[in-house]
Amino acid sequence: LRPYAEGEDARRIDWKRYASSDRVLVREFEREEKNSWKFIVDTSESMNFGEKLNFQKHLAGVFIFLSKVWGDSWVLEPDFRFVLEEAFEAIMSDQAGLEPEKWSEVEGNIRTRLVVFSDFFIPDERLSQQVQLWSEEFKSLHFIQILEPRELSFNFKNVVRFEDRES
Repeated sequence: LRPYAEGEDARRIDWKRYASSDRVLVREFEREEKNSWKFIVDTSESMNFGEKLNFQKHLAGVFIFLSKVWGDSWVLEPDFRFVLEEAFEAIMSDQAGLEPEKWSEVEGNIRTRLVVFSDFFIPDERLSQQVQLWSEEFKSLHFIQILEPRELSFNFKNVVRFEDRES
C-alpha cells in the first residue's frame, strides 16, 4: 500500500482501509507474470570491429542479470541455463553465442521471449526469413543492434576494397 496520488485509478484504492483510517491508500501489486527469456549473442567476425563485441558482452550480461533478479528463467544460447556465473564466464570467454548462419537452429517456445544482440550485417532475405520463423515460435522478439560509431558515419568517398561482408 502507498498514499494515493491525484489522478490515479480509483479501482486501486483500498476502500476498507479508507473507511477505517480516513487515509486514502492505493494497492500496488508485484509483477505476477514470470517470463522466460532466450538470449542470442552474435559471434560473427563483424562484431570484432571496434568495441562492439565488448559492449555486446556487457549488455548481454546485464540482461541476464536482470532476468535472474526478476526471478525469470533464461537461456543463453548455446544452452547455458540458469547459472549466472557460468553464463558470465561463457560470454567473456567467447564460448556463448552463435553465428547468424546457426540462428535457424534456435528452437522457440510460445511462452519465451527472444532477445538478439547483433549488428545484423546479414543478408536481408535471411534476416526476414529468420524473423518470420521466430515470430511464430516465440512470445515476443527483441532485437538490439550494436554498431560502432564509425559504422554510422562511414565515408564512402575514398577507395575501399571489400573482400566479403565481414571484412
